[in-house]
Amino acid sequence: MKNELHYKKTIIWLIILIFFLLVAFVYVFVNHRTVVKEKEENYAQNVALQSDFDNLMQEYEQIKMDNETLTFQLSDRDSVILANANEIKKLIASQADYRKIQKKLNMLRDITREYVSRIDSLITVNQQLSEENEQIKREVVTEKQRSAQLSQDKKELEDKVSVGSALTAYNIVASTYRLKSNGDEIETDKSTKIKRIKITFSLSENKIAKSGEKNIIACIIRPDGIVMTPGNNELYTFELNGKQEPFSISKNVPYDNKSVNVVMNWDRKDVSQPAVVGTYKVVLYLDGVEIGNTTFTVRK
Repeated sequence: MKNELHYKKTIIWLIILIFFLLVAFVYVFVNHRTVVKEKEENYAQNVALQSDFDNLMQEYEQIKMDNETLTFQLSDRDSVILANANEIKKLIASQADYRKIQKKLNMLRDITREYVSRIDSLITVNQQLSEENEQIKREVVTEKQRSAQLSQDKKELEDKVSVGSALTAYNIVASTYRLKSNGDEIETDKSTKIKRIKITFSLSENKIAKSGEKNIIACIIRPDGIVMTPGNNELYTFELNGKQEPFSISKNVPYDNKSVNVVMNWDRKDVSQPAVVGTYKVVLYLDGVEIGNTTFTVRK
């Protein structure tokens, strides 16, 4: 009887032990599944966070590359973005709390959006400045063209006035004479007899020319190309085309815008030598501009 009672107690304790073992097993199993599930969820969350972070940083780098000329103006925001990015990297690597990392990511995303917005503003400002610059360039070109046209118009007007106010010599005659003892002139073309060269001409009428004395220059050029002058010094030179050239005779002629007859005489000082034989040329100048010319011939 005692053995039977002992056997029943043993059975009961075994059942109780098996129950507790089953309960413990179930607890361990459930707890293990929970831990595994949490790890899987954390891993999935970290992968998602890493993906979001990588995408965000790729967008940021692409924006910098696309706007390389502007991003240097936002270097302060660059440092903020990079500091937050490094902190998020560390949190992801350490598998920190998902919500904390997500919060940091959201903050970084907001900073990046502000960064993009500021770049857009800079692009708009630069476009406006570029358009204004182009407009200024066009205005400068237009003004230069207008100024050039005004200068051209002024020059053309000055040329017209200059041409319109220019004087000319006409009816130019150069004659050679010998002189009698009483001073009378006898026309001759013989080289041994010539004492005087007389130049006669008329200065044209011009209502718009400036009135007053006109200094007429006459150059008598020998057949050998030499200009006959009273002496070899600066007193007998005048400016022609930026150079000092010799002349033969000069005369101040009163001018009141009406035609005036002019006579200019050249007397040979040394008549012991005959004049050079050949064709001579006489050129008349006023203010450095030729106003007429003629020729005459000397024979033996």
